[in-house]
Amino acid sequence: MGMALTTVLVPDQLPFPEKEFDFEERPSQDFFCPVSLELLLEPQQTSCCGNHLSLEVATRLRREAGKACPVCNGEQWSAMPDKYHRRKVHEIRVRCWNKDSGCGWVGEVNELKRHAVSCDKRPWECEYCGLKCTVGEGEGKHWPHCHKFPEPCPNGCEVGSVERCGMEQHLSVCPLEHVACEMKEFGCSVVVPRRELATHMRESELQHLTAMTALNLRLTRQLQQESAERDRKMERLQLEVKELNTNEVKSSFQVKELTQEVAKMSCCLNKVQQVSLHVEQHTAAMCSGKIIFTVDDYRKSKSRANDELSCVYWCSDKCYTRHNDYAFRLVIIFYEQTYSDIGAFLQFLEVDELQTVTFEVTLELLNQAGDHHHLTRQMTLYLNVKKEIDHEHEIDENLIGYTDLEKTGEVQYMMNDCLKFRINVTKSNFLTEVF
Repeated sequence: MGMALTTVLVPDQLPFPEKEFDFEERPSQDFFCPVSLELLLEPQQTSCCGNHLSLEVATRLRREAGKACPVCNGEQWSAMPDKYHRRKVHEIRVRCWNKDSGCGWVGEVNELKRHAVSCDKRPWECEYCGLKCTVGEGEGKHWPHCHKFPEPCPNGCEVGSVERCGMEQHLSVCPLEHVACEMKEFGCSVVVPRRELATHMRESELQHLTAMTALNLRLTRQLQQESAERDRKMERLQLEVKELNTNEVKSSFQVKELTQEVAKMSCCLNKVQQVSLHVEQHTAAMCSGKIIFTVDDYRKSKSRANDELSCVYWCSDKCYTRHNDYAFRLVIIFYEQTYSDIGAFLQFLEVDELQTVTFEVTLELLNQAGDHHHLTRQMTLYLNVKKEIDHEHEIDENLIGYTDLEKTGEVQYMMNDCLKFRINVTKSNFLTEVF
């Protein structure tokens, strides 16, 4: 009766017991044990059927009495090493086990173990901090920076070695670490090992006390000097503040006075501007040959004429014809005893040359209820300048009766006890005779 095939694990003593092979090309099935299915690193050829078993499978089966050949089930069989087959197996090309870590080595099976021992990409773990990396990254590169790496105490104390990360803490308590005297700030410059510091402090109490007293006196004098200097500065500052306050009050009064002066000047400037504008307008009117003359308080003036005078005069400002040739003014006369009417006269005041001049004169008593129905008189005036200067020239002696002035409606010559006249005097270009 045939016996079933048994899968046997590779024993620890064989080469590469825990490794699998990464073949460059898949080898023939003849290079694998039919029982353990592993690569035949030490092939054993059976005498019964000539197949190959691995060394561990053949050894185990031979030790168990009555075990038949696992391939052909022959009961009488033996196994011998096959060197030729072994050489063929060891010539199979495989990749390095550390391929995933970056090793690109490819070689024969018989060279793999020697390469694996020296491969820079083989796994490596720091024995101090447990860091896991490759040999190339760890050995010689990690230890100079390993925080757990043991270092000897630089003072050679009995502790021996200390982890690198704890060296600073160790030196803060190391009995052989040199430290300065606790009275260093008071002038003691002694430096002793830590274990001798207590003895030094005990033996140097008098020197330390003397140094502390001297320092205290020096600091006291310094504080007194600084306090005196501070008081002097405070006095100076108080004087400066007082002076500033005085100056501020003076400045406040000055600002107030200047503000008042500015207000006065601004008021004067406004008046000057108004006068200047009035002068400009008046000058423009004077040189245009036209006058709009207003007679104010007409009734009051008429009443005065009834009581005291036979007539009342109203004279306009002086005006010039165009180009400033001749000066004239309008004279309005109210007759109480004679005509009881209003008359209009033109008076020439000054000329630049002696000659007879012709003027075209238009006089209007303005309707103040609208811009129409003005009372108009026109005339041509011949003036002998040499003889008639400063004489009044009649325009209309009976311009209008004063009873017609108080009419109301669309035509109102008087409004608010006021009359308005407009006269236009233009020099003619003919009938001029030179003396």
